[in-house]
Amino acid sequence: MKNPMHMLRKTTLLLAFSVMAMVVYGQDEIFKVLASKGDVKLKATQKRLWGGSSLKKTDEIVVGSDSYIGLMHTSGRTVEIKQPGTYKVSDLAGKAASAGSSTTAKYVSYVASEITKADKRDINQNHRKYMAMTGAVERANPCLNLAYFVHEPNVKPQEVDIFGDKIILHLYKSPIVTNDLRNKTYVVRILDMRRKEILANQVKANDKAEAIVELDFSKIAQHGSAFILELSVKELAVQAREHYAINIVREGEKYDRVKKAIAELQDGTALSKIVEAGIFEQEGFYLDALTSYEKAIAMEPDVDAFKVAYEDFLIRNRMKLFADKGEDGKPILRPYTINPDVKEEDVMKPEAKAELENAQNDNKKDVKKKTK
Repeated sequence: MKNPMHMLRKTTLLLAFSVMAMVVYGQDEIFKVLASKGDVKLKATQKRLWGGSSLKKTDEIVVGSDSYIGLMHTSGRTVEIKQPGTYKVSDLAGKAASAGSSTTAKYVSYVASEITKADKRDINQNHRKYMAMTGAVERANPCLNLAYFVHEPNVKPQEVDIFGDKIILHLYKSPIVTNDLRNKTYVVRILDMRRKEILANQVKANDKAEAIVELDFSKIAQHGSAFILELSVKELAVQAREHYAINIVREGEKYDRVKKAIAELQDGTALSKIVEAGIFEQEGFYLDALTSYEKAIAMEPDVDAFKVAYEDFLIRNRMKLFADKGEDGKPILRPYTINPDVKEEDVMKPEAKAELENAQNDNKKDVKKKTK
């Protein structure tokens, strides 16, 4: 049964996103900067372009060597620029508009708000945004041997909806496990509802006891839509296994809506994968969202904004866990949460923070002039 608080939270968020979609772009703005790296400037002012910056049709942007800028058009179409040079926004707009994405545009505000916040964040300080909340009473349901990034760790039995054919699982050591799982072999099995093995995969963990495994559900479609995901560690003498229910969604209003939006994004860029992740998250396909984040980061590993946004996604959806003790003194897992005492400016990149402070000082000077 679905968690009622989760359903209420999701409904509230979707309503908020619908309202935000009407105001995210100004009247003359046709692009939002979502992510950037290196030397990217507005030609007229020579000011650095960060996530959240707005671009008009008359603007020109300058991209330096070894730099990157990702833009989102009002239609929801994304544009990536990685080659150095000067670019007219009007030219970029023409290409984006010709491949308009009316369905994807419905999701624009949420994606834009999340990734633009991440762009200015210092990845080395990002951990300060999170905190361990030990006051909650819910109990997580991790595997005894390992955990993996999955939504709502307190729900038992664990149920996960899957949209895509290929899904990435990020396997990692459970914080409450004492066994040394570094360089061990993680075993992932997909079983039908009669516990017959349909698909199996093994992957070796690294020296941090983490591993990435991709499962291809297209190979098992003929066996139905409901399966069991089983996780274990090959080298452990006692094979404690944990099971999770996997529901492959291939029909219905939500499926059709997401399918149409995703189809409009197929331009093969990392930024489109980030937008894809936002669509999946809003519609409750959390492992699909995780998969899109992992693929985007693999495509553009030097764009810190993608990594920061990914970590925010994990925290926001209660996928990242820490060890605690329950009322009975036994080990328990709880999800990290956002730390309300840490302001965005406290974890900004030095150059972004300097720009913010300069702008604040300029505003103070303007106020003084007007009051004289």
